[in-house]
Amino acid sequence: MIISKFSSLHLQVERVYKTLGIGATPIAWSETFTALQQGVVDGQETPYAAIQSMKFGEIQKYLTETHYLFQIEPVLMSESLYQAQSDTVKQAIDKAGDEAEAYSYQYLIDTEGQIKKNLIENYGMQISDLEDEQEWIEKLQKEVWPKYFAEVGGKERVNELLKAMGRDAL
Repeated sequence: MIISKFSSLHLQVERVYKTLGIGATPIAWSETFTALQQGVVDGQETPYAAIQSMKFGEIQKYLTETHYLFQIEPVLMSESLYQAQSDTVKQAIDKAGDEAEAYSYQYLIDTEGQIKKNLIENYGMQISDLEDEQEWIEKLQKEVWPKYFAEVGGKERVNELLKAMGRDAL
C-alpha cells in the first residue's frame, strides 16, 4: 500500500495503516501513477475525485472502499500571516474558508456516485467493500482517533460529527 505525500495527512494515514497491520510506503504524489503502473506498489489511497482526475482507472482494476476517514480539502494559511491581519480580514478569511468547506462537501456528495459509475463503466474497475470494516473502525476509534482529538476541536466535536453521520458517539 502506498500513501501519496500530497498533504501532511499522509503521516496520519500512515499511522492508521500501521495500527491496522498494513505496510504503507509514502511516495511523492507525482510518482504515484508510475509506481502503480510498474508494480513498484500495489495500491494507493485517495478519494474518488483524485482517482478519476489522475486516470488511475487505466492501471488499477480493483478498489476497496474504506470509511475510516472523511476529509474536506483544507484551507491552509500561515498562522503568522493570519494573525497579522485585522479582525475584519480574519473574519473574511474565516467566512471564505467556511464557504469553501461547504462547497467541497457538497461537491463530494454530488459527484461521488457518478465518478464511481464512470470508473466501473469506462475502466472496468471492480469496487468492493472492506471486509470486517466495523472491526477496523472500532480499533481506530480506540487507538488512533484519541491522538488527534485536540487537532480537530476535541472529542465533543468528533461526537457531533458522528451524530450528524448517524453513528454512535465515542
